[in-house]
Amino acid sequence: MTNRDHLIAFDSDGCVFDNMEFKHKACFVPSFIEFFGFQDTPLQAREVWEFVNLYSTTRGINRFKGLKLSLDLARTRCAESGGDPSRELSPPPSIPPSPDLDSWIAGARQLSNASLEAEIRTSGSRELENVLAWSLDVNRRLQEGSPRPFPAAAEAVARAEQRARVCVVSQAPGTTLRRDWDSHGLSPLVEHIFSQEDGTKEEHLRRVLKEHPLPGERVLLAGDAPGDYAAAAAAGVLFFPVIPGAEEPSWEEFLREGLPRFFQGTFAGDYARDLHRRFESALPETPPWERPAQPEGT
Repeated sequence: MTNRDHLIAFDSDGCVFDNMEFKHKACFVPSFIEFFGFQDTPLQAREVWEFVNLYSTTRGINRFKGLKLSLDLARTRCAESGGDPSRELSPPPSIPPSPDLDSWIAGARQLSNASLEAEIRTSGSRELENVLAWSLDVNRRLQEGSPRPFPAAAEAVARAEQRARVCVVSQAPGTTLRRDWDSHGLSPLVEHIFSQEDGTKEEHLRRVLKEHPLPGERVLLAGDAPGDYAAAAAAGVLFFPVIPGAEEPSWEEFLREGLPRFFQGTFAGDYARDLHRRFESALPETPPWERPAQPEGT
């Protein structure tokens, strides 16, 4: 690759690849139910997991942070449900606290299976052993699917590479990322594939910018989650949102307007603010079961 004076970073799952719905609904949710005792409240557990990881401001969060948030939210959601609604006298389930998970998340340098294994060797925590077993089971389930990129996203990566350095920033495991990008011939277009083993997305961006210093207006992150926007803002770079539920139109706009503006130096300002407003409106902070009921006919 030739020396280029722009850098574009792409998130992977749910952004370039059309796999967020599949991986959470078919892989994470069944494993969450099985390993954390939600057999009596599977509908509520699914509702909680999908809200935290797909349909809210925490979409795209690291899996272990997503697990913590889901367990915390499930403690109130499942208690409110009173157990299985098909059983009139079913008591609310008791979901135990997760102090070891909370402590590890708060203090770990990296949130990955390898880091978790090291913590288990030190602490011998049974709670964390179950978390690791869950995470490994999720990885096993994920290997059974082979996601495809959104068509316009694949074109966007190829077109970006013509004029910019390109990298992948993701909180997915590295083996999964390399498989996905290799299997669709996209790996040759990128210089780096950063994963959960390499730290946070902000750290990914700072790492590549340390290697290739560029002003913030010449660096762009494309992502589908508020955490992506936060990483871009913290690293002082531009952000293009791929809006959940409108991925193809988002990528078409990226090709038609976002990418040309980026290279022309007219991305920042009103255009970037309008993109962010549209993105914020797509992902709520409050779960649907906690929102005031809407009057009929509205």
